[in-house]
Amino acid sequence: MGPWQQFLEAPAFCINLERRPDRRDGLLQRLGEAGFSRVSIWPAVDARSEDLEALFERHGLGRPIDVDRFTARRGSQGSLLSHLGLLAHAIERDLPMVHIFEDDVFFPPIWTTHAKVFHDATPADWELLFLGSQLLYEELPWPSPFRFLDRHPRLRSASRRVVSRPTPLLQDIVVCPLFCTHAYTFTQAGCRQLYAWLTGQPVVYGYDFMICDGMRNSPRVSSFPLKWYAWNSLRLCPDPAGRGTDPAITRRNRGLVFQLEEDGPGVVGDKL
Repeated sequence: MGPWQQFLEAPAFCINLERRPDRRDGLLQRLGEAGFSRVSIWPAVDARSEDLEALFERHGLGRPIDVDRFTARRGSQGSLLSHLGLLAHAIERDLPMVHIFEDDVFFPPIWTTHAKVFHDATPADWELLFLGSQLLYEELPWPSPFRFLDRHPRLRSASRRVVSRPTPLLQDIVVCPLFCTHAYTFTQAGCRQLYAWLTGQPVVYGYDFMICDGMRNSPRVSSFPLKWYAWNSLRLCPDPAGRGTDPAITRRNRGLVFQLEEDGPGVVGDKL
C-alpha cells in the first residue's frame, strides 16, 4: 500500500449539526467519491441547545475576547468547540492520522487530477496539512515566486508549461498564514500539539483566527507550534469550475478542497 492510499484510508470526520440533516445529503458520497474510505459524521456542538460555558471550562480554555465578534457569535464558539472536541477524540483514540472536514466541502475536478501529485510533492515532515483554505498571499515573504507569477499572468501561464507539477519551489505547496478549517489533516503529534496550544492560551476566540494569528506571530497568542503546509492550486489551476463567484467564497477556495457557495449557516454561523 502506497503513501497516498494510506492517506486516503485514514479516518475522516465530517462535522455536522444533528438538526441540519440537509447538509448531510450527499456529504458522505462526496467524500467517498474523493477516495476517502473511512468516513463518519462528527456531531457538532449545537450553540442553541448546549452549555457552551461548561464546555469551555471542560477544555480549560482561556478568557473569550471579541475578535471577529467572537463573544457575540455563539455559532463561532460552537465551531471552535466542535473542532476541539474532535481533536480530543483523535488524541484519546491515538489515531496516527485524521482528516477533518466541515459539512459544506466539495471536491472540484482538480482534486481528481491533482491531489495525489500534490500529496507526493509535499515534504514528509508535516504535522498539519491544509487541503483547502483561504491562503493569505499578501503575507508570503518577499521575494515570493508565487506572488511574482501572480502579478504577471503570461509568466504564470508559461510556468505551467515548464513546470506542470506542483512544487514547493513555486509555492504550490506553501507555508503561509491562512484562514478556514473546512478541510485539513493531522498527524497524532499535530493533534496533541494543537490541542495543547489552544488550551494553553490566556485568551480564546475564533478557531481559524487563533491559528492564523499564531502563524503570523500576533501578540495575542504564542507562535504556532506545528509544522504545516497548505496546498495552493492557483498557479496550476487558475480558473477551475466551481471556485465560486462570490468574492467571499472564492477567497476561501484556494486549495484543492472547496466550500459550497450557498445560503444558510452550517457548522459556523450567527444563527446557530
